[in-house]
Amino acid sequence: MDDVISTIFLSKIRKNIVLIRIPTIDEKLNIANKIVYDIGGGEFDHHQKNRNGQRENGIYYSSIGLLWKKFGKEYLKKLKVKNIDKTFEYMDKELIQYIDAIDNMQLEHLENKTLPDFIKLCNPEWNEKITENEAFINALKLADEFWRIYIKHAIAEVEAIEIILESINKCKECYLIFDVEMPYRKAIKYINNNKVKYIIFKSRREGYDIRTLVDSCKFKDAISQEPDINVAKKITGIDDLIYADVNGKLCCTKTLESAIKIIKYNEED
Repeated sequence: MDDVISTIFLSKIRKNIVLIRIPTIDEKLNIANKIVYDIGGGEFDHHQKNRNGQRENGIYYSSIGLLWKKFGKEYLKKLKVKNIDKTFEYMDKELIQYIDAIDNMQLEHLENKTLPDFIKLCNPEWNEKITENEAFINALKLADEFWRIYIKHAIAEVEAIEIILESINKCKECYLIFDVEMPYRKAIKYINNNKVKYIIFKSRREGYDIRTLVDSCKFKDAISQEPDINVAKKITGIDDLIYADVNGKLCCTKTLESAIKIIKYNEED
């Protein structure tokens, strides 16, 4: 995975790349004008005995980690990302470090993570007659699309966190309202304002979603544990209540007015 993602990343920051796959560096090979990674014991290799650097959390760098550390901000600047530092850190924490840990066999750092194992699925199967180079090219095609989607996700997530935190600081109510669904779960850990307890989104499907930001403001059992939505409507007095999550963390209404009403209902003693 490390060499595949490293190759894709290099293709994003350098034009007209020519890839040479070799197991070792021959003394006769001129590497002065080349980027050598994952072999050779140089700046972007981590296979030497003393590895090649370690983060404060204990994760050693693999080639993608070393390349990202060196060129990551340059790449984000090229993309005209609004907040380069925070997006760099997000990518490093959520993806790059994970690949580093996998490649360095630091399995203790992989808890609660989902392995993008599709790259390994491109390795030649025992009953396939394809070369390793052919398999590598197949992996590159998948990894290129994965990278395109993931960097788009990372940029959007960081921007959403900033918007949510800024809105919370300005908010005078116990809820925020957005006219689009936004990723909010990672923003929660940065909230230092206990006043804001709910977030309302205009749903992609129908109406409005009301989500709780803290466990202490879960929706009352009277509606979250009620299997009949019509009974829940009578309890709350909200005729356009669409759905109440059994875990008490989500309610849906047809109108924004009703979304605010159900929050007020939930806040009543």
